[in-house]
Amino acid sequence: MKLILAYSIRVGMFAVFSCANNLYSSPPGYYVSMTGSDSNSGTACNPWRTLQHAANTAGAGATVHVVPGTYTRTC
Repeated sequence: MKLILAYSIRVGMFAVFSCANNLYSSPPGYYVSMTGSDSNSGTACNPWRTLQHAANTAGAGATVHVVPGTYTRTC
């Protein structure tokens, strides 16, 4: 299976945001993290787990923030 990402994904440093007290606002877009779940909403506090889910779900022009890590494809 060939992984095709049809959307622009920014890969870089991920700022840590406080989800508990909302003192900081997070940049707009969706989030992917190694500790997330694809059943989450894709927010900074509830990120998705896989890049493929982000590619399938995020609309055209959306920004997907990816937490640094090693993302492996599961078949």
